Amino acid sequence: MTTSYTPTGVQAGATTAPVATPASVTAFQPQPEFVRLPKRGQCAITGLTRSKLYDLISPNEGNGFKPPVRSVSLRKRGQKKGTRLIELQSLLDYLRHEVEVFQRSIGKGAGE
Repeated sequence: MTTSYTPTGVQAGATTAPVATPASVTAFQPQPEFVRLPKRGQCAITGLTRSKLYDLISPNEGNGFKPPVRSVSLRKRGQKKGTRLIELQSLLDYLRHEVEVFQRSIGKGAGE
């Protein structure tokens, strides 16, 4: 087996162009089990604002005092403040359900 080199010492046929990564390698991106509320702005995963996330995790009249998204507060005994974590799968399930409901409502309107 013979390898040829150019005068600069680079192997002939070599390239510095980026190599494409197979889709199977880049497709798997593990998600965290819990996410924190953003300090300000939007959630990096869903794009929902902090106030909308609070609406989804807080019991209120709009949700019949049963929040559709599960969350947990990490707080030591006697502390006033804690860290609120949202169960990501619960949030994603809620969003998928809302998309399905919306798509069904569009389908019913078009079929009539």
